[in-house]
Amino acid sequence: MYLKEAAILNLRVFAGAEATFQYPNRTCASGERKPDYPNLNLILGNNGAGKSTLLKAIALACLGPLVEKFSPYLLVRRSRTAKKSGKAVQDAVDIFPDDRAIVRTLFQCTWQDLGGKKPSIRTEDLQWSFNINRTGDEESIEVLDSPKGDITEATRTLWAPIHQHSSPAFLAVGYGATRRVDTDPNAPTPTQRLRTLPLRHQRIQSLFTEGYTLVPLGNWLPQLEARNPGRFKQVLHRINEVLPGDIEFTARLDSTGEYLFCQQGALVPFAAHHPVLPAEPRRAGGNHGGGRGSGESLSSPGRSHQQSRRLPRCH
Repeated sequence: MYLKEAAILNLRVFAGAEATFQYPNRTCASGERKPDYPNLNLILGNNGAGKSTLLKAIALACLGPLVEKFSPYLLVRRSRTAKKSGKAVQDAVDIFPDDRAIVRTLFQCTWQDLGGKKPSIRTEDLQWSFNINRTGDEESIEVLDSPKGDITEATRTLWAPIHQHSSPAFLAVGYGATRRVDTDPNAPTPTQRLRTLPLRHQRIQSLFTEGYTLVPLGNWLPQLEARNPGRFKQVLHRINEVLPGDIEFTARLDSTGEYLFCQQGALVPFAAHHPVLPAEPRRAGGNHGGGRGSGESLSSPGRSHQQSRRLPRCH
């Protein structure tokens, strides 16, 4: 799944805004330079410019019908005085009052989202909209297929895989400014977390909850290795792609069941290593937010570009 367009109305700092995104097979406008990375977007701006708000809107849209189970907090803009922009935003202004925010998105579904078993060039566009309604101090989310219509059967069919935990369709992962992994041995397991928060909500929760912790590798990766060795190798490869150049994930466990990393020739557990960022950061596919004072990012599957590296060997 790739995001093509987004329009936001009355959401936090935005009275009205529209954005288009880079995605594979996008047709470049006349005179536009072809991007080096077809699935990479950078969101830059000063503090308070709305980078996090845009990422939150995208993350919620990626939840599809599951977004109605999400509990929003202080997302509807309290004052709508900024200048409106774009026809899509203006159409929404004519429909919705000030106590309601709206997010409209246009996705491109790929073969994985469409239930394909093998990679193919088949794609299908999916328009998705939702409102965040405010009543007093409470907010709730309402999904709409179009500004004044219910969800069509065709749209429900496209979103069907999102209800399956094992489905790779519509995968979105969002990280907030604090990316803390819970290393407490008594931390809730993934199964225990499901009792309080749906799986797809967990993947974006740290965008909305500053202290939300990420699930340790040791809580799920060993099971994946036993159940699906091929997928385990893919995860191992991807982890090493995004690590700084002087660190390697070994996939070896210590006596306490914690995974070890090789850093400058020494084996260290995750909680003990201190990464030294390479001169040129690695780039991975998906939508990424950044800028002065911002550490948020939102990612969707895509091809990563790995730099060659030579690491001291760990024994």
